[in-house]
Amino acid sequence: MKTKKNKKTKRCFKCKRTLKTTNFYKNASTYGGISSECKECNLVRSIEYGKKHRDERLKYYRKRYRENSEKMKAQVKAGRLRDPEKHRVQAARWAKENPERARAIQRNATRAYRSRKFGAMGTFEWKEFDGLREGFNNTCLCCGRQEPDVKLEADHVIPLSIGGDNDIYNIQPLCRSCNAKKGNQHLDYRTREIALYEGVSNG
Repeated sequence: MKTKKNKKTKRCFKCKRTLKTTNFYKNASTYGGISSECKECNLVRSIEYGKKHRDERLKYYRKRYRENSEKMKAQVKAGRLRDPEKHRVQAARWAKENPERARAIQRNATRAYRSRKFGAMGTFEWKEFDGLREGFNNTCLCCGRQEPDVKLEADHVIPLSIGGDNDIYNIQPLCRSCNAKKGNQHLDYRTREIALYEGVSNG
């Protein structure tokens, strides 16, 4: 009875190169237990498929996350505890490649922390704040300056520290300096803006 020898090399079905078997993924369903395409070709095919079916994949992964959020969070936390330095490097690289999303995540985390700290009710998405800014013509309701000359922030009309809610109905767009000057005061600049608008419309 002949015994099958373990081959050291294999020809890639896709790029036609002859490579070491270590350059192929294991696949028990194929002859010889090795994938027909090399790892490099497999990566190229995966990237092309991901670009072509981006919306479908996002929908699938979002659904999967909603259904398994606690389990996935636990897995991420366990990986971070196993190798904190690796996690730190990966997080820093991702933040550098995705600065806007990184800032949005940081703002959400800060907002969530402050809400828990003061026991505030409600929540809002940053796309809601984007809509609110546009509704006020991307203008700071205190000083009247506009983006991009200033960076607008989500200010709580009634501060969380004195019982304000954390929903969009308690939010107004202020620039950083005006937000800092307002501090812990209950000042609603939206009513002034609406009154000015109505005065112009009626005039």
